[in-house]
Formats: sequence, structure tokens, C-alpha cells
Amino acid sequence: RSLITAAFLGTVSLAIAVAVYYFLIDVSGEREGVDIVRVAWGWLAVAGIAGPVFGAAGAACRAGGWRAVLGAVIVSSSIAGIGLFVVADRIEYWPNSDTEVTFGALQFAVGLFAGPLLVRGLAARVSVLCWSAVLSVAAAAITFVTLGLMRALFNA
Repeated sequence: RSLITAAFLGTVSLAIAVAVYYFLIDVSGEREGVDIVRVAWGWLAVAGIAGPVFGAAGAACRAGGWRAVLGAVIVSSSIAGIGLFVVADRIEYWPNSDTEVTFGALQFAVGLFAGPLLVRGLAARVSVLCWSAVLSVAAAAITFVTLGLMRALFNA
């Protein structure tokens, strides 16, 4: 697939995921008093930015060479970064948040160690692992900023 097709499909996939997530939250009544439609539109905007990046990263993983390494690092550090964010965000409530912290730590580990499986060769795998570990911290920081903006803009 071309990068453009992959970017498009990545955007569509994330947009569908956001729409289904907020539909299910609305049906469950879990967030009473929150304007779910406004929040969903905000996250759809984020999906419009992140979707092409993830779609293109996935396509790059299949391309081989340095593109595969770059794609694997983007995917791996993003997944690991979200896990790191969950751990950092919930650790202060320990032990009452032990399930969330445990799943966040698990997501961090899976994200970190799944990336090297997307590339071939020991050097490429070590490179993906090292870069993903470093950039997962940046991904967690970006998540903190993005979530802070979403809460400020949409009271979510």
C-alpha cells in the first residue's frame, strides 16, 4: 500500500474508534453532565492528526530498511508512552488504582517490546527498542499536554 492510502486508512480507523468509544460512553451514561459530542469532536480532531502518522508508520514497517525502523519506533513508543502516561497519572492513587497501574505497566512493556518484532535483524531491533524507550517518555509528555488541553477546552 502507498503511504497515502495507509495514512487515510489510519485516520479512518482512529475516527471510527473514537466514534464507537464515545457512542458507548453515551449509551452507558457513565459521564453524566459532560457534553460527549463536544468531547468526541475534540478527540476526532486529534485522530485527524494522529491517524495519518500511525497509518504511514504501519506502512513504513512493511517497507524495510530505515523506514521500517522509523515506523516501528513511532508505533512502539506511542503505545509504550500511553502506558507510561497511565502509570504516571494513576500511581498517586496507589493501591486504589492498582488495576489501572498494572494495565498501564503492561501496556508500556508490550508497546516497548512489540516494536522490535516489526523489523528484521538484531541491529534494527536493538535500535527500535532503544529509541522507543527514549521516545515513550516524549509520547507520555505529549499525552499529558493533549489531555490537559482537552480538559481545558471541553471540560472533559
